[in-house]
Amino acid sequence: MEKIGLISSDRRFSLMRPSYIIVLALLLFITLLHGLREVATTQAASNSENWDGEGVWAMSVILDGGVYKMWYTGFNSGVGSGNQIGYATSPDGVNWIKYPGNPVIGLGEPGDWDEYAAGQPYVMKDGGVYKIWYWCWGNGYGQICYATSLDGINWTKNPNPVVPVGPEGSWDSAEIGGPSVLFDGLTYHMWYHGQNGPCCDNLQIGYANSTDGITWIKHPTPVLTWSTPDNWDDDFVSEPSVIVLNDTYYMWYLGNDGTGIHQTGLATSTNGISWIKHPDPVLPIGDSGSWDEKSAAWPSVITGSLQMWYAGMNTADYFQIGYATSLDGIIWTKSLRNPILKPGTFRIFLPLILKN
Repeated sequence: MEKIGLISSDRRFSLMRPSYIIVLALLLFITLLHGLREVATTQAASNSENWDGEGVWAMSVILDGGVYKMWYTGFNSGVGSGNQIGYATSPDGVNWIKYPGNPVIGLGEPGDWDEYAAGQPYVMKDGGVYKIWYWCWGNGYGQICYATSLDGINWTKNPNPVVPVGPEGSWDSAEIGGPSVLFDGLTYHMWYHGQNGPCCDNLQIGYANSTDGITWIKHPTPVLTWSTPDNWDDDFVSEPSVIVLNDTYYMWYLGNDGTGIHQTGLATSTNGISWIKHPDPVLPIGDSGSWDEKSAAWPSVITGSLQMWYAGMNTADYFQIGYATSLDGIIWTKSLRNPILKPGTFRIFLPLILKN
């Protein structure tokens, strides 16, 4: 007996008859069309098969030996709090291949500082060592953890958070995360967000420095805070991405006006502590119906030619990653290929052929 899908053959019905060949061809054609449509679109947000099947966001990108390398936050509500860190590579910053062994930084053991979440990474390569600072959630707090690797895939975690929440009553006493780190050859400089209340009413951006990347000294007060009422970032600011160009610090950051819209702003500084904001978002949300109509934020910017990767969201409420370029850091051109990194995997459906 031969079975093709739900069609069977016996002595009375031959699949070699022209009418059956036509029906079979139509079934194959419809199935292939359905499969190609699945390949061209993202998996549904409810895809529980994949560790990052419900969203990808909050990434860190470096150019290493001619290869773009991205560490990104993947989300699946069926796994802890849903956040773990994956890895992908690209020859051009646009076409990405996810590492098949993802996530490369998963959840810790019960009682660990990253028992419930690991995300919002920042990665640098220092000599032959990859160093990652990331948001970790466990023991009741979101803090900044640290790990090292020789290949960017296999990581050795520091046993404790390296930037803990502040003491009770301080501006960052409830949670911190979103690190961005620079190293000038002598000192590590970190910008991060923090808050002292429930998410995400009063997120602000702070600064700390370190001689080894592990023991940090915090600046006592936030260095970037929300704007006055009726501005696009008057509710909170977070997720900084900082670089230095011509002796000037440039910070791209997430701003929110309390409506659930996330956009990317820019501030500049001569010392990394006192900042002047550009008045408007430099990477605004997309038009109605676009893939980033609700969010264009969580920036990761690298120098050379200015390139930005960012997280976008539409009305489906799950994140994907986009790409943009700029000549001045203010006017950005979004890629027509966006989104360039999507949640989960893709499926193609082919007919099942069984032979007995």
